[in-house]
Amino acid sequence: MAYDALKAAPPTRQVVLQYWDGTLDMPNPLPRSKDIPCNLVSHLMIRQEKLEWLQVMRSNDLFWGLPYNFIQFTTLQEILAGWLGIQPGSYVHISDSLHAYKRHWKYLDSIPHVRSARAENLADLRIRTYEAWEGIFGEVVDCALRLTEAKTAEELLSTFNDFSHLPSAYREWMALLTAEALRRRGFRTEAEEIVNLAGPLWRMSWQEWARRVDRPGRTPIAVTE
Repeated sequence: MAYDALKAAPPTRQVVLQYWDGTLDMPNPLPRSKDIPCNLVSHLMIRQEKLEWLQVMRSNDLFWGLPYNFIQFTTLQEILAGWLGIQPGSYVHISDSLHAYKRHWKYLDSIPHVRSARAENLADLRIRTYEAWEGIFGEVVDCALRLTEAKTAEELLSTFNDFSHLPSAYREWMALLTAEALRRRGFRTEAEEIVNLAGPLWRMSWQEWARRVDRPGRTPIAVTE
């Protein structure tokens, strides 16, 4: 609906995605569950041939929410801009209550005050027209499902190769998922090789992740039938 509205009337200010449902989420008078949406609304506008995105959060956890929200909504912004045939514009994120739980306080001092050098993500997720994107994303989902079912390194690498025809940005996602699937099954050498196809940002991020989760003394993730 957002795509159709923006396509029909690009100057519109009325495209709002609402996540909060007062009939389900408003305390009555006590909280109804522990799974109340932190996201309130997304406001989408086209200005100067760019898709602008305003994201409003009622509550935002610094460790378990904020980093994922940035990727979550800017990915949607980039994909939707592709359907519309325009560039992504600015992303504005408003957190009414940005917080860290006490269990995470010990990590606060380790957050660098100066931004460290990071690899740049040059991948472009934009696919012109919704219909073309839907077909590509269907293949992404198929590949991801097959990666959860494969057990051997050969099966995992074969799965990735079967989908190597995807556009480069989506192929990088598949390389990243394949690397993690290999790591979890104990094929670390193969994982280090395939992650080189995930692009500089995802490669660096995965390598940091793998070093952290595979450090001595940490219980490895078990892969069960």
